Amino acid sequence: MGIYEKGFERPSPIQEESIPIALTGSDILARAKNGTGKTAAFSIPAIEKIDQTKNAIQGTCACPQITRFSYDGSLLQFLVTFTSFDKWLRSSLVPSLRKH
Repeated sequence: MGIYEKGFERPSPIQEESIPIALTGSDILARAKNGTGKTAAFSIPAIEKIDQTKNAIQGTCACPQITRFSYDGSLLQFLVTFTSFDKWLRSSLVPSLRKH
């Protein structure tokens, strides 16, 4: 089943365009509407590029809102369940530096 459990059937346009570029190690700046698969577009290549022999931070994901943090973190955790490693993902909520 794998990622099909989350409703993936084929890559969305943002995923088709960005994943191959990200897998080469190039930086990407992309924009797409809500619900188009942006989180998976950066998560899948990030997971694929992890070198399990390195004991170091190999990627970060910054989320501007608690709701994004919750969604992105749960999707990342779900995606790593289909890998040979399952403990690489650590999430923490850092308080905003902006004064309300």
